[in-house]
Amino acid sequence: MIRICEAGLNGIVRGILIATATVFFATNAHATLVSNGTFDTNLSGWDHTTGTIPSTWDSGTAHIGRPGTPGTSIFFQDFDIAFGTSALEISFDYQWQVNPPSVEDIFTAELIYQTMSGETEVLLLEESSDDGTFGSTAFFSKIVSLVDLANVADNGRILFQLLETDNITSPTGTRIQLDNVSVTPVPLPAAFPLFAGGIGFLGLLGWRRKRMATA
Repeated sequence: MIRICEAGLNGIVRGILIATATVFFATNAHATLVSNGTFDTNLSGWDHTTGTIPSTWDSGTAHIGRPGTPGTSIFFQDFDIAFGTSALEISFDYQWQVNPPSVEDIFTAELIYQTMSGETEVLLLEESSDDGTFGSTAFFSKIVSLVDLANVADNGRILFQLLETDNITSPTGTRIQLDNVSVTPVPLPAAFPLFAGGIGFLGLLGWRRKRMATA
């Protein structure tokens, strides 16, 4: 009789595990929150005119900055982060192009999100033209934990900026080629405690069965 009950419980728990595992993996399989992050045909969805140097589109990529033009190029997009999201995975490809200037240029990437008390800025990347490898594409990826996220529209922003210095003795300069920008939610599913509990319960049943067999 005990074995029948355990078999029945095994079936129930396995059913729960399958259901919660489906919820767990489906919850994590989110599409990116930004639109047109691959720049297939244009820069639609992005603000690319802010700053003193506008960003431009070229062959499926965004070009931030203009060689030989001192100033600041700012490129960003606002998006909605679902309330309750605990973290974001941010990734993109970037490449330093043209020529290293005599005075370094600075490229930065930031995540900005709204909190209950204001705004939080997270510096994702800061790299100078002295440190960058020209003509070689680099891949960036980072998971950022969100704290005290506000339940409002457009509560997230991804922002790229290139500060181009005035190189009087060397008019050549830099630009950043940007592609494949992705911002993906990485939440902690509510089903996770149930999923973990089911695994623990199966382990307990196995221990009990083994103990009875050796008694």
